[in-house]
Amino acid sequence: MSDEQYFAHSYLNASTLKMFAGPESKFSKRQALHKLQTPREPSPAMSLGSLFHQIMEVGYLDVEPCPYSDFRKKEAREWRDRQTGPIYTQADIDTAKMMAESVKLTAPQIWDMARSSFAIREREVYNDKKGLKCKEDLFLDGEIWDWKSCRAITPYDIRRACDFFAYDLQCAHYLNTDEDAESFNFVFVQSEAPFEVVIVPGAPILERGQQKWDTAYRRYNERMDGVLEAVVVDPSWEQKETFEEVEL
Repeated sequence: MSDEQYFAHSYLNASTLKMFAGPESKFSKRQALHKLQTPREPSPAMSLGSLFHQIMEVGYLDVEPCPYSDFRKKEAREWRDRQTGPIYTQADIDTAKMMAESVKLTAPQIWDMARSSFAIREREVYNDKKGLKCKEDLFLDGEIWDWKSCRAITPYDIRRACDFFAYDLQCAHYLNTDEDAESFNFVFVQSEAPFEVVIVPGAPILERGQQKWDTAYRRYNERMDGVLEAVVVDPSWEQKETFEEVEL
């Protein structure tokens, strides 16, 4: 199933629920579904993450780099407009390969597991009883493994990424959806030298993620008719985003 078909499927996925998790969440159901089903222009971080996922899925890359350094010339723009898939730079390809090589060297058990004939890669799970869905990077022996790329790899940065991107909610959602899964694990790989690899079990953040999931699921169901609740805002106070950008 393509990404477009997957997101168009009526079952709930983690990305939809994340939109209802925050204290200031204002999405109605229709707005959330529209946002998810509207194609987004891939960012450099998304392009790199896509390449790294491809290597972890099949073990190698089979893509051609963009032949132009920019698209200021007419010829380059015409080439770009003819492309139907993602456009990758040579730097993206080289970085993704170095990330994969780092996994092979520093976490060979993860690389071997991803290559196992018993592993299921890009596994789509649909829970008919609960109306939930998820797409797992890797499933093996009752464990879900999820690949993440991150520019900074310190414990602080990983905790910040887990909170900022609601990875704890993702962990809860996947375990709520996949009744065959017993545990959930993240593998963070640094997207720049020295390309460190960190394995993060989901168990320590599962309880907090379940609380977020319960709140988001309740809000989603409350807004099934697409009605958006009114909110009161104090004009003397302005919320400021304190997180720096963290690459996915």
